[in-house]
Amino acid sequence: MAEQKLWEASEMLSPRIRRLRDYYFMDDEREFQNNVMSFTTGIPNDVVYQILDFISVPDMLGGVLRANRDGLAAMAIKLDLPPDFWDQPLIIRKALFFQRVLQEIPVDILDDELIVGGRFCTSLSTCLTEEETEEFTRIEAELIERSERILSLGLSCGGITPGHIIQNHAKVLQEGFRGIKEEVEGLLERTASGAKRELLRAIIICCDAIGEFSHRYAEEARRLARAESETGRKEELLRIAEVCDWLPYNPARTFHEALQATWFSHMVEMIAESYPGPGISYGRLDQYLYPFYERDIGEGRLRRKEGK
Repeated sequence: MAEQKLWEASEMLSPRIRRLRDYYFMDDEREFQNNVMSFTTGIPNDVVYQILDFISVPDMLGGVLRANRDGLAAMAIKLDLPPDFWDQPLIIRKALFFQRVLQEIPVDILDDELIVGGRFCTSLSTCLTEEETEEFTRIEAELIERSERILSLGLSCGGITPGHIIQNHAKVLQEGFRGIKEEVEGLLERTASGAKRELLRAIIICCDAIGEFSHRYAEEARRLARAESETGRKEELLRIAEVCDWLPYNPARTFHEALQATWFSHMVEMIAESYPGPGISYGRLDQYLYPFYERDIGEGRLRRKEGK
């Protein structure tokens, strides 16, 4: 029987997209990899992988999940933390740890890329103290035992799965994380409750961390531009640097910026949630991206082919 092709790439792909597609389809042979990176505070028995995140998957119960935890703990990168880290409430610890991860995770810009960012597969410390870790481990073991018993009876989803969320991308595009930070600072001035103040402080730390993160991509784009001899690509890299310096901390002004801001905010959410734990969707991206596309086309800043 003649070999049948079930699927193949469209012949209408642009040369740029075809090159990027072919590169990604090299799989293990390509230099760039989005392999999982785990990060730890360095305390004994730090939990960098929460089995409960995946306990509703019957095939992964028992040894598989525990082996994942052991492997991620063994390869975890210990981060230097602020001197007063352990004096902070847990929610502040988590925000500070997230900030440190965004300062350490590698930034890469591939040849031909116009929308950048590709490292988001992470497993982050729970940021618990040694005493809190002991209590967490005890409670987790009890819940795992109960979940295994429920699943053994043929019932699925006997565990706890985080995520399954849609971010408010439209707000990020309209206000940027700077606008969100300013809104939170206003709430902080009017909030007396200790727990609420801690949450608001944590949000401010995270907003600043995301701004710092995108600047790292801007710096990488400028570094590549200095070494680039091809005029067209040098201009693209300098434009990428401008976009990443502005976004997603500030509001998007163009379709290109809106796309990059959406991807950055989506990517940092995956990093924060220890991807692939969360089920994250873009939601109705046609609705919140279209105004930027329509305006750029109408004002002559963008050609339809370029937008595609």
